[in-house]
Amino acid sequence: MDRVEITTAHNVGIELQAAGIGDRAAAALIDYGLLIAYLMTTFILAEGFTLIDESLASKSLFIVLMLPYLLYFPLSEIFLSGQSIGKKIRRIKVARLDGTSPSLGDYAIRSLFRLVEIDITMGLVAVLTLLIRGHGQRLGDLAARTTVIKLLPAVTLQDTLFSEIDDAYQPVYAETVNLSEKDIVLAKEVLESFRKQTRKNRRPAGTTPADKIKEALEGKMGIASPLPPLEFLETILRDYNFQKRR
Repeated sequence: MDRVEITTAHNVGIELQAAGIGDRAAAALIDYGLLIAYLMTTFILAEGFTLIDESLASKSLFIVLMLPYLLYFPLSEIFLSGQSIGKKIRRIKVARLDGTSPSLGDYAIRSLFRLVEIDITMGLVAVLTLLIRGHGQRLGDLAARTTVIKLLPAVTLQDTLFSEIDDAYQPVYAETVNLSEKDIVLAKEVLESFRKQTRKNRRPAGTTPADKIKEALEGKMGIASPLPPLEFLETILRDYNFQKRR
């Protein structure tokens, strides 16, 4: 399964699972199924009212009826935060590689490329690009610097609680009160991601996300910890959770 790195607001790279061709194809089938049903229904109704003929009015009507088809993907992804109905059902979404939210222009670029990659070539170009390029990117994604990721169950603050912490525990860093819940959840995600890579013998060389998040959190806490990154993250998670339980 392809992995893709997304940079967070703390300038920390998090590895996420790229949506596979199967998920993207299933989402596309759902979306295009809805669009085909829409077109069939509207054209049948229009023909029933004898509105489809060679007149200028009927041509204008044809354009109006096609607008929802053409605007479905960009509008749904804008208003559903990177998801169409099919993507929502398959739990995948569009994301920018730099961690920011995709812009209107990004969605427009992806939709323009979709006309060639999927609509005109029946998805052949998109599939070939995904197979060759990987990282969950078709041509539209490459142009917009986006990808499509698989949504996993979100890590919440409750997930970070350490049941083994007892009342006699002494926090190491009282400065954890300066951290937000988002900081703590991100620290948990980085820690879990690093552990998974280590278990798979994929421990990265050089500066790691754990190093980067440690530096970012030290800045927010106003300290310089001598602890190694992983031990530091484990410590602040315990300290934060202990103080929250008091």
